Amino acid sequence: MSDRRITGTSIRLDGVVKRYRGQEKPAVERLDLDIEQATSSPSSGRPDAGRPRP
Repeated sequence: MSDRRITGTSIRLDGVVKRYRGQEKPAVERLDLDIEQATSSPSSGRPDAGRPRP
């Protein structure tokens, strides 16, 4: 974990692990992410990603 302090509105993820069911190895391991107020973050994928499709 980082000793850095964030002030104001922010999102912090420390040591996040994502493992899919049935998989031994994690897809993401020890992700640390700080998003501070007034910071933009690019996303990737199709413009309609996450939307239901008929």
